[in-house]
Amino acid sequence: MLLFLNAFYLAWLAGRSWRARPMPETLRRLCRRWLPVPAHAGLHDVRCAAYRASRYIGRFGGLDSCVTRSLVMASLLRERGEVSIAIGFTHEGGAGGVPSGHAWVCLNGTNVSDLNAQSVSADFVETHRLQVS
Repeated sequence: MLLFLNAFYLAWLAGRSWRARPMPETLRRLCRRWLPVPAHAGLHDVRCAAYRASRYIGRFGGLDSCVTRSLVMASLLRERGEVSIAIGFTHEGGAGGVPSGHAWVCLNGTNVSDLNAQSVSADFVETHRLQVS
C-alpha cells in the first residue's frame, strides 16, 4: 500500500509538472520527493503501482500517459541500478501522418516498464534517452 501511495504522489507531481517544465527538471523534482521502495518490492510491484497511480491521476484530471508512468517508475527504481527513460517514435506516421511516440523505462539497459518489451523495440525507434541520477 505504501508503494502505491508513493507512486500516486509522484504521479500527481509529474502530471502537474512535466507539461510546463522540461522532463529532466521534472525528473529531478520527483527524485527529490520520493520515498525509498521496500527491498522486497519487485519490478512487477513497482510497474503495477506506477500504472495504477497514473490511471487514478487520469480520473482526477491529471494526464494518464506513458510519460507520467515512466517518470514515476524511473523515480521509484532509481536506486536499483542504472535507470533511464527512453523516448521513441514510430517508423511511419500514425493518424494523419503524425508519428506516434512512446516513453519507457530501462533498468541496466533493459526495458522494464512494458510487458511486451520486444514489441516496443520493434515498433518504436529510440530518439532520446534521459539518465536518472
